[in-house]
Order: sequence, then C-alpha cells, then structure tokens
Amino acid sequence: MTKNKLIRNTLLITCSLILATPKVYAAAHFEQPSSKALWVWDTHSLVDDPSKWGDFFQFCEKKKISHLWIQILLTQPNHPVDGVETAQQVASQNLFRQFNQTAHKKGFQVEALDGAPEYALEGNHPEALNVVRTIIDFNQHSAAAERFDGIHFDIEPYLLVGWHDPERRTEILTEYLDLLMETKTLMGHQSGLRLTVDIPYWWHQKEPKIGIPNAEVMFHGSLKAVTFHVIDLVDCIAIMDYRNHADGGDGIIAHGKEIIEYANKTHGARVYLAIETFSEEPREVWFTSGITIEELKARNNPKRNKLLKQSHIQSSKLCAFQTGHLLHVGLEFPKTGIPETSGAFTQSMVELGQIFGTEDRSQNPEEREKILSDQSTALATQGEWSNVTLRPIIDLENSITYLGFQATRSMPLKTTFAGRTLDQIEAETKLVEKTFGKSKQFNGVAIHHYKSYRLLASHVNSSESKKL
Repeated sequence: MTKNKLIRNTLLITCSLILATPKVYAAAHFEQPSSKALWVWDTHSLVDDPSKWGDFFQFCEKKKISHLWIQILLTQPNHPVDGVETAQQVASQNLFRQFNQTAHKKGFQVEALDGAPEYALEGNHPEALNVVRTIIDFNQHSAAAERFDGIHFDIEPYLLVGWHDPERRTEILTEYLDLLMETKTLMGHQSGLRLTVDIPYWWHQKEPKIGIPNAEVMFHGSLKAVTFHVIDLVDCIAIMDYRNHADGGDGIIAHGKEIIEYANKTHGARVYLAIETFSEEPREVWFTSGITIEELKARNNPKRNKLLKQSHIQSSKLCAFQTGHLLHVGLEFPKTGIPETSGAFTQSMVELGQIFGTEDRSQNPEEREKILSDQSTALATQGEWSNVTLRPIIDLENSITYLGFQATRSMPLKTTFAGRTLDQIEAETKLVEKTFGKSKQFNGVAIHHYKSYRLLASHVNSSESKKL
C-alpha cells in the first residue's frame, strides 16, 4: 500500500464480521466469485464533489468493479464540555450518505477504510476501536441504502521498527490478533456489517534458514502463521500479492495458492488477491550503521521503546532492515526541502544514532570503506536499494559522530503493473480468476488503487486517440 495512507484518519469497508470465539466465526453473505474490488484513497476530492460521481461510477462499471474500499476521514473530538469529550464523526457524513446511496443503486458495495501500523499495539486499540464505533454509529443514524457495508483495516504492523526484534514481533502480532477479535466482538450485533483486513502474501511463508513461517504465533492455544489466524477471525482478507505476473514460482498464483487452500478447508474468510498499479518515485533514506538486538536492549535510552512502536517520525517514514545480526534503522528524506536545512529532520537522525547507532571511533579510511562495502552488499540482496554512500550522523551537542550511510530505495518493477498496459493487466488477472474461480473462498481480484489505475487507463485512451 501507499504509505501516507498510514495516517490514521482513514477508513474502508470490505467484508463481514460477526461473533466472538477465537476460532471460526460465522461468515457474512457474499455474492459468487469473482468480484473485483478497488481501493480509493484521497476520497474527499471525490466524495465532496458530487459532479465527479457520474464519471467515477462509469469508470468502475466499465472495469467491472463491484466493491469500493473507500478512505474516510474522521472529525476529531471536540474539546470536552463539562468534562465529557464529544464523539468523533465521519467527516462530510451527509455527502457520504448520498454517495453510498448512489453507489448502492448502481450495484456497488461500499466499504470504509482505515489503518495505521500503530493500531496493532495494545495501547492504541482504544483509538482503533473508536473508529469502529464511529462507523457503527454512522450506520445506525443512516437509512439502509446510505450505510457502509463493512469496515476494512489496513494496519501492516511489520512497518513498526519493533517488528525486527523477534520477541517484540511476537507481542505485536498477538496484540494485532487481539484487536481483530475485539473488533469482531464489537461488531458482532451489527447485522450485515463485514470486516476485511489487508495482509501481505508472505506471512505464512517459511524462512529458509529456520523452516518456520515469517510470522507465526501462539494464539488461543493454536500455533500457526498469522495469515491463518486472521482467516479464522475475519470475514474477508485482501492479500497484498504484489506481482505483475500471474504464473511462475514468484507469481500471484503461487503466492496465493496455500492461503486460498486454507480458507477453503476451514470455511474461513473470503480471499481477494490484490495487485498494485501504483509506482512510487525513488526515495533517499539516511541510515544508522546498525547494532545487534542484544545491544539495543542493553541501551538505557528513554526514547528507545517509543521509537520501536513507531512507523513514522512526523511526516518522514522510518525504515529498518537487518543484515545478519545487525539492525539498521533509517529515516526517509522529506519530500520537500534538503535534510541539511531541516533542523527537525537532522535532530531526528541524531536521536536514531543515539538509540540504534554505532559511534565512529575509527580514523582509518579503509575501515570506513569496508563498512560501506558491507552495507552495499547487504542492501543489494534486498532488491530495492542502490547508490549507497557513507553519510555520518553528527551529534554536535555531545560531540559524537555515528556511522551512517545513505541509500536510494526504488520500487521493484516486479511488484507493480505500473508501466504495463491494461491488456496485460487484464490477461494476468483473468489467469488468476480462471485458476481460483472454482475455489469456494476466492472472492476475486482487488486493484490498488483508483488514482493510479485510472491514470493507466487514461494513458491507453490518449494513445488510442493519437492513433486515430
């Protein structure tokens, strides 16, 4: 997913929820496969302007979209009155009611989208559950045709820095599953309201060196990959199966096969296999030269625990990766402005150096070049990094220099259909639909996202008009 969507005030609806025991929940009603779903971010430029609705719905009808996963914004609670804080509401709620009603008349399902990596953590569950209550309240005060059809969480807890500590990862995932179960319980009496969540394709895949899934936890007495726990808990999942080809060992079908087989066997959540059409511009990231997890735990820095629970510092995205036993943490450069001129950004890098960095005590250029070479080699295996250069982190206040480096992150071409033709997208997605079309729990293909998908379509139309 695109990552500014991680800012909390968003919400989406997709599939259903219901009861309250930790294992298999009753499933909400779904039409037969295969349907097509579409993420719609930056919704208010659309919803707040009814003159755009006709063109939007016409496009979706032409592309055979049936489910709209719509970002919503929430108004912040007003200042307390007599000590009581007033509840948040869906922003532009009357327009959303009209939009939903229009969509339903045309046969679309509309689902409300929200999420942030931080939602996974127990301390933030009240905030996430308050979003759920807000949507329930919206539906209760709306006519049947004006309601959302479900709630969709896009949480992605692996974007938290703490994910890279195995012990914290287990805690994060357990708390994440607790949130889904709490959400199910809260929604349990809301007839027809569905719960969908986005998860990556790789959680259930085994780490080659140790032979266990990338994300496996014990939850309510059952040890298995989090992917399968989620299938047990919710009504629908969107697998972020971001590849631009259906076939092959690293294709959409191969990555989705075991997940759909499990859902079929357990009669669990319905499954969408999602593709990407967005292309992110290359971004520069400034990293600390890492330390071991054991060293990190031994450092008595009061800001450590807070940073381990974050995915951003202000508007800049935190990035982390491991090379062997070393953890490297960095910060994405601001989209505007030069980091050297940004006091807040530079100070944030100093804080990262204090928590995750290694002091530069070497006066030997050859030793520094070896460090750079090691980082370049390690990043090359990640498939998305290039242009690695040394970039020290200087703490002027304490006269300390930390080893650091800068690298360019580019979106791997194989993860997106950006730059491909609509015919190519159609051919690959049809192969996916043909492969899983008879699977009971396969619900279809989901497309991320409207703006980039529409842009691809406009390029095709422009090319065709020029030929004419």
